[in-house]
Amino acid sequence: TLKIFNYEDIARFSIASVMGQPTKIIKATKNKDLYFVSYIRKSDKQKFEYKIKFEGNKILWASIDGRWRNSEYDEKISFEENGEKLKIITTFSDMSQDIQEYKKGLIIVLLSAIFVAVTVVFVAIFFTIGAEG
Repeated sequence: TLKIFNYEDIARFSIASVMGQPTKIIKATKNKDLYFVSYIRKSDKQKFEYKIKFEGNKILWASIDGRWRNSEYDEKISFEENGEKLKIITTFSDMSQDIQEYKKGLIIVLLSAIFVAVTVVFVAIFFTIGAEG
């Protein structure tokens, strides 16, 4: 179960990792079981589009009209969520790896922490009022 990140984040970070692009230019949307990811390359304004699907922590991807990268010679991509960090792990056919680490935007993390703190306060007030009544 994901705690801080969502699958749109993971789809964006996966394509950022594979394509060597900054995450801020990458957009992801969900349609049924697929995530559609796109970006416009700054240097020449060319648009690139991909599709992603998840199988557990494994990430399968393809260009929008291309084949799924799931042959024995294609790199294998997976993810690990560790606290506030997400690792995108690319394992190549020679078993070498590239690991990229991403963090959620600071504002989202702070909002999550504030939500938890407010929830704790409300629960404490509720039980205090309940105990008195």
